Amino acid sequence: MGCTKALNSDHIQRMNTVMNFIADNLGEILTIPVLAEQGHYAPYHFQRVFKAYAGVTVNDFITRMRIQHARKMLLFQSGLDITSVAIVCGFNSSANFSRKFKSLVGLKPTEYRNKYRVTSSLPKKFSPEVYAEASRLQIRIKETPPMRVAYVRHMHGFLKSGMHPGIQQAYSKLYRYLLKNNALNERERLIGISLDDPYVIPIQSCRFDACFPCDERLFPGEDVCIRTIPGGLCAVAELDGPRELVWDLMHYMHVDWLPKSRYELDYRPFMEMFGQCAAQPGTHVYMPVQLKA
Repeated sequence: MGCTKALNSDHIQRMNTVMNFIADNLGEILTIPVLAEQGHYAPYHFQRVFKAYAGVTVNDFITRMRIQHARKMLLFQSGLDITSVAIVCGFNSSANFSRKFKSLVGLKPTEYRNKYRVTSSLPKKFSPEVYAEASRLQIRIKETPPMRVAYVRHMHGFLKSGMHPGIQQAYSKLYRYLLKNNALNERERLIGISLDDPYVIPIQSCRFDACFPCDERLFPGEDVCIRTIPGGLCAVAELDGPRELVWDLMHYMHVDWLPKSRYELDYRPFMEMFGQCAAQPGTHVYMPVQLKA
């Protein structure tokens, strides 16, 4: 896990900038000098600060990000061969990709795809609560515009049930900063973005962005950063059940609804939106999609 308490606000801002750059450029050559320049560090100092923040080395972080992206491509883009997946995800050979994939996932890419490939004919096993909530889902397709958000990044993982106290603290820190800067719009919903896949990344190391929409008048400060969430098509579902079911219902949308639809998974951030108070009930889940080729 990261050691964010040891870093000041300036380092946190710069580290998040570098992490976002890595996520947006997984297919490119990502060297230490290139990444250090993104964060305005000397290369050696950059590596030390990055490990203090992320809890892993820069190269290990890049590998994890590439493998979790590859995992989704293997499951949801069956038309791509293993070599193509390796290249898109930034590996210099299919052999290197296969070795790295097995070290993190426990299976070779082909074995993983054959075992977990998502099709509409696979039997699905969900709890009665998930089936009950899923039976009420009304999934609609919505074109979302790019969205500028203020966010606080939580670096210390998820809980298997309920919200991690650190995520609650991230939202509280964000709320105080928005209030202080007169940027809190009570009509807007809070946004949550899960940045990591707990099937690849240890659950205690998964990252989460606690977000709130903002305009250009708000600037980053303290531990609050600014980013733009890309727009595009999303499958949107409103969940009336407990928020503890969100993960299972996201999984249901992936493995049950998606294979039967005219859409395939896109790789923009998966978002959840929920109200600031009881007057804004329900959780809205946004799954990025695109039309099947």
